[in-house]
Amino acid sequence: MIAKASPSESVERHLTFCCHVRTASMVIGVYYLLASVMLCVDQILDVAYGKNICGSAYKEQLPAKERIIDVTTDFILIAVLFISSLHMLYGIIKFRERLLLSFLLLQCLDIFLSVLSLFSPSWGLPGTINYDKAVMHWQKLSGKKEFTSNEMTKLFIIFTVIFTLCILIKVYVVNCVIRCYRFIKAHAEEARNVSCKYDINPMIKLPSYDEALMMAPAYKKV
Repeated sequence: MIAKASPSESVERHLTFCCHVRTASMVIGVYYLLASVMLCVDQILDVAYGKNICGSAYKEQLPAKERIIDVTTDFILIAVLFISSLHMLYGIIKFRERLLLSFLLLQCLDIFLSVLSLFSPSWGLPGTINYDKAVMHWQKLSGKKEFTSNEMTKLFIIFTVIFTLCILIKVYVVNCVIRCYRFIKAHAEEARNVSCKYDINPMIKLPSYDEALMMAPAYKKV
């Protein structure tokens, strides 16, 4: 016979960094919602002025047709991120686990494309860091056009550490949202079981008019 978990064990099962997975997922949803707005502003500035928020023009080397396709794809992905974040927040508030699936799929795709961006920067989603962008930003900050081998080694180590941390954070986000999905699903199933247990059907089938006429003589005889 399987023993039921105590209330303290049940609570600890849904905790992450001393916070409930539902609360953590809501914070994640708000963060990605704000991040999608910032990325949209960044893309608008890049299209309007040729430079992003940081003042970099890392797409100016692309041909016109490729830049149009790249910018259009970025706007579509940003819109998908915004909508999926809204769906997740609404699903968490209303305890609808299915609304979390779109965000989970997008984050899994983000991790996969982030790994592919190591081989080609064009694979990453908007906001994904890559080595070419890191070199350009470092050139702008340092005011140098070329770096020594020692400086390039330092930059590569720094980029590797930051990139690894970003991947780990994305994995944590996916794990947290999956746990929140399971919690909401279990909560919904428990609510349905309770409602079925105490559901009483007040409907009583009454006899028809003809049946009532046939039953009347029987009552008179008694």
